[in-house]
Amino acid sequence: MSAPVTSRQLETLAFVLLYAQQYGIPPTLEEIGVGIGNRSKNSTSDILRALKRKELVDWRPRRSRTLILTEAGRQCLANAVGGTP
Repeated sequence: MSAPVTSRQLETLAFVLLYAQQYGIPPTLEEIGVGIGNRSKNSTSDILRALKRKELVDWRPRRSRTLILTEAGRQCLANAVGGTP
């Protein structure tokens, strides 16, 4: 069983989903960092790697704007907010 999702990870999932809905493309690492108030790209990357280990997001390595929420990620976010994302 994977570790529970932290509030910071939920905030990141929500940002990714809302950004993609608003702009029609996934955010870059830098945009996610700015959006969640992280100063360090490394810190943002750590959050995304943890979400990937939990199978809540996925992306193509070394490619920009390929980040997606998996079905498990959408369900996790929906459960956290009590509805559907």
